[in-house]
Amino acid sequence: MSCNYLQKPTIKNISQKIAVIELRLNDISLDKNEMYFTVQITNSSLKEYFVNDVKFYVKRHGSKKNFEIIPIYVFNRNNVLKANSTNISVYVLKNFKLSKDQKVYMSLDGFDENRFFLFPINNNLINR
Repeated sequence: MSCNYLQKPTIKNISQKIAVIELRLNDISLDKNEMYFTVQITNSSLKEYFVNDVKFYVKRHGSKKNFEIIPIYVFNRNNVLKANSTNISVYVLKNFKLSKDQKVYMSLDGFDENRFFLFPINNNLINR
């Protein structure tokens, strides 16, 4: 599969911005038994930020437990966001399907020690 991670976003409005950091899901591509999540992190600040990683979780409606989905591979991961920069990474996950009462969440934690992103990914994007 030819996966151009620098392509323009194909998924609209799957992003969240806190202060000067924006986390965006640009694309989800499928290939055999793998899903490729193209994730963009933008730092519009004048200072560097340090991030731990982007993580993916499945949560069942009404449950307090989260199940973390560990990537098989990560391409172009960068733990330092330089001032006024954008980093685009591809997270390769094993293909999965969700039931109606499950939801996938993507999170970014570790910048500024206390702050993090957590937002849901539409099931229609996963179960296609």
